[in-house]
Amino acid sequence: MFYWDENNSGFKLEKQLQLIDNVKTIFVSTAFLSSDGVDILQRLIDKYSVKRENVTVCLSAEFSDDHPSDILVALNKVAKVRIARGNRLFHPKLYYIQSNTDNLLIFGSSNLTGGGFGRNIEFNSISHPTNDEIIQIENFISYCHSQTDELTTTYIEFYKSQEIKLSELKKVKAQIYTQLRSFDKKDDPFTEYTYDLSDFYFKFSDYESCFSRNSTLNTPTIIEQRKHLQDKLLVINEIVEDKINQLNLFTHWDKNNITSLNRPCPYNNYRVDWLGVRYGKRREEVCFGGGVKEPYESFTKHACLQYNIYSTGFYIVLFFAVPNDAWDRKYLKENINKIGEKLNQQVQSMKGHGLVWQISDCPDFNFDTDTDFVSYLKQNDGEGKFSSLNMRFAPNDPKIKTLSDICEVVLEGFKLLKPLYDLIVWRPKNI
Repeated sequence: MFYWDENNSGFKLEKQLQLIDNVKTIFVSTAFLSSDGVDILQRLIDKYSVKRENVTVCLSAEFSDDHPSDILVALNKVAKVRIARGNRLFHPKLYYIQSNTDNLLIFGSSNLTGGGFGRNIEFNSISHPTNDEIIQIENFISYCHSQTDELTTTYIEFYKSQEIKLSELKKVKAQIYTQLRSFDKKDDPFTEYTYDLSDFYFKFSDYESCFSRNSTLNTPTIIEQRKHLQDKLLVINEIVEDKINQLNLFTHWDKNNITSLNRPCPYNNYRVDWLGVRYGKRREEVCFGGGVKEPYESFTKHACLQYNIYSTGFYIVLFFAVPNDAWDRKYLKENINKIGEKLNQQVQSMKGHGLVWQISDCPDFNFDTDTDFVSYLKQNDGEGKFSSLNMRFAPNDPKIKTLSDICEVVLEGFKLLKPLYDLIVWRPKNI
């Protein structure tokens, strides 16, 4: 068998280590070892009830730059530990389990780390070696012993004395590796190191799912990433929906369409560069007369209020019009002269919130600095153009840190935008 990652191989590498009975000894050689790797080994030892003297781990001298002394202390409790010496790089990744009935060998590129056993693209061979192969394996194990020294407290103290330098090295390496690995990400709006989102409801991966390089993909990984974001957005909806309904705004009548689509298809021009929840008119206001079920896009032809994740942040949006056959664009065009003064007054009352109206291939209208909104719409808004009002929150904005914070932002944002929505959107009075 061969393993390269969980999605494509169809199994977890760690599970393969646990498919043998009556284990006598465990031997591991690895260039890098993390605390996650110690946990993997601990689970293996617990499953087989193997005593410490029957578990050996050989490490490179450079096995970790992340608190290596702590890793050694934890590892030394469950295994005999040996550290490579000399000027040659110790680089084998080998996992050899002997039992009373069978032997298991895994070797390849996976280090004993969380990445090596999960996130990374690796390549490993998994086999039950023959007697002739066992002789060669045991010769290699003997060779590893000859090239390593037994762990002592002196080793542990030395690694502890180097941890400040190693921590600095880790930061520099992370920056360099990010640049080396990111040529395909050069157009990303930000990296996972730009903001510390560890305590935020929305993580880097949530925004990353909307990055341009991912927008047309339909791979298992990106599908799972979008689904995770979609679930987070739906949790917000469960909390705020009743209060938003009181504003006479409603989600799509088909519960499968509460969020925007999470897969590339004709309705989104085969791009998923945002995900959000939309609130607008009732079905009876969209499907006139309550007749047969309308196609999905009918709801999108009408203006709505939204909260969205884009590649650049979290947004509260008054989405006014799609490029073609937008219902409310037609309504406003017919009535803009009649409501123009009231419309400009409403826009002026909304200063100070960083609101920006955007129309495809046109200059933006900034509510905080610009004045004549009616003239702006007359000059720029029309068929063939997207048109919307946006309020952006940066990924690390403390106002969107927790789920509770986000729900409050959504409710406040919708209350702010609703009077403008009511002015420019057609709604039948008898429904």
